[in-house]
Amino acid sequence: MTLSCGIDESGIGGSGGSSCIAECAQGSYICNESVCLFSCKGSPCSVSCTQNSRCEAECADAQCACSTGSNCDFSCASAPCDIACSDGSVCTLDCNDLGTPGSDDCKISYCSAGTVEQCPDGQTLACGKPCP
Repeated sequence: MTLSCGIDESGIGGSGGSSCIAECAQGSYICNESVCLFSCKGSPCSVSCTQNSRCEAECADAQCACSTGSNCDFSCASAPCDIACSDGSVCTLDCNDLGTPGSDDCKISYCSAGTVEQCPDGQTLACGKPCP
């Protein structure tokens, strides 16, 4: 596992406006009010982007979450991937040909913004923000 920007073995990410980049493996990772880029080197990888974070992360064989006020772009590295977009958050999920978008293999199960949109590329789901 390669970690930087103050992320330690507990999986806690940066805090208070920092930027963090990490390669994750078999664990849970948290982005605390930061800008975070997490890649998954071995599933499961569960990511939580706390309030007011900006996350780009690979989710793998897990549930990942985007908390209030956050902007999250997830990609599914290993199915199933289940995303929850809390109140005031916006999310996308790239299913990467790992199943039908919206199926149990790759879905946004909670979208506080309303309806989950399937994007024209046939692989991406969007909640509360335009398709990429």
